[in-house]
Amino acid sequence: MDLFDKGCADFIQMDVCCQGGFAMGQRIFEKVREHKLRFAFHSWGTNLEVLAAAHLGVCWEEDVVEWLEFPCYSNAGRPGMYPFAASDEILKEPLAIEGGYLVMPDGPGLGFEIDESVVEKYPFIPGPWSYFKIDSPSETVAVTGDHSVKWVEGDQPS
Repeated sequence: MDLFDKGCADFIQMDVCCQGGFAMGQRIFEKVREHKLRFAFHSWGTNLEVLAAAHLGVCWEEDVVEWLEFPCYSNAGRPGMYPFAASDEILKEPLAIEGGYLVMPDGPGLGFEIDESVVEKYPFIPGPWSYFKIDSPSETVAVTGDHSVKWVEGDQPS
């Protein structure tokens, strides 16, 4: 809330699945409207996360919730940032995007079915799931969930 009160931002982002859910989203959108700012979802999880964010976002005017971020993973032969097959596979049907807009599903509940076999196919493994090296300054960084953190040399799996 300090970002609002101190006038530190023109755009506000949050990840609905990692930062307070729908209730926090509603509080943030109220502040965005009050301060005449714009909101953009941070959605770099699965397509399930994208749909959950979209369901919250469509309840607000487009001058408050301006866009829905869509992750570009290199799945099914598509070029992208990196492979994350579970993102596509978690939904039984692919997302429908027309003219750059997500078509909201109209089925019961949130409108889509989850393929629960994905949980068994991609079990949780504790620890970082990706490492990358930075040349300047020279360091190794570990991706843990949604964040990159410095990694101590020797802690990497062989």
